[in-house]
Amino acid sequence: MPAGSPETRAAAVLSNVTAMGIRPIVKAKDIVSGNAKLNLGLVAQVFNANPGLAVATVEEIEVLGDDFAALEVSARSYQRL
Repeated sequence: MPAGSPETRAAAVLSNVTAMGIRPIVKAKDIVSGNAKLNLGLVAQVFNANPGLAVATVEEIEVLGDDFAALEVSARSYQRL
């Protein structure tokens, strides 16, 4: 994820969604504003377009490096809620 303003990061997310062949239902400003329903809609859109995502291989995890570790910590925190 690129460092920078929240708008830049949101634009990068939408760029990745578009690269997956999905037409996003939100704009970068919607992500930044924190509209939970729109953000959830985007996540649902991604998972509906890619059902049954494969488990990441060791090589893929190594490529992700620190980003994967941060996601793993975030996922564990979310599971505790």
